[in-house]
Amino acid sequence: MTWPRNAPTNIPFALISRTTGQAVTGASVTAKRCLDGGDQEAATGTVTEKGNGQYNFAPTAADMNASVVGFLMLADGCIPREITIKTGELQAGQGAIRVDHNHGGADNLAYKTAGNIGIDNATVYAYLKTDYDAGNTAIAYVKAKTTTDVNGRWATPMMLDAGTYILYYFKQNAYGPDTQQITVS
Repeated sequence: MTWPRNAPTNIPFALISRTTGQAVTGASVTAKRCLDGGDQEAATGTVTEKGNGQYNFAPTAADMNASVVGFLMLADGCIPREITIKTGELQAGQGAIRVDHNHGGADNLAYKTAGNIGIDNATVYAYLKTDYDAGNTAIAYVKAKTTTDVNGRWATPMMLDAGTYILYYFKQNAYGPDTQQITVS
């Protein structure tokens, strides 16, 4: 799996006692990071306990600013937990509902000129409407991404959760940006 680069996320992990092998609750966890083989340093994200020995690490965009990120979770009396993540460009999304250019009707979301000619090699970002309306358009807020083919159809579907989204279409120095609101259910 490739995780989005420079984007906050959530990484679940478990803590196990060094002496008993049992799950550890109530631990005070220190998170360390190593970016692209550089020096180890303190991570800037936060760790929260979920229960029954499971914890969640929410790294910041700065923690994810590398092609390969190594995290080390440390707690007194626990086996150190190492997590290695490969990052890359956000692609199809991680929601449960498949959405493509036919959402709402045949070619309804295809990117076309006013003359109904497909726009090739354009980029399509999906933002939650609440994020987009608040001006949160940095890559960290993109929920999914695709590109278009010669007919303006999406090269790959997006995987989104239920909600209202703004699709942001553009082709650098040629078309857009253009937006379209959709509801996914």
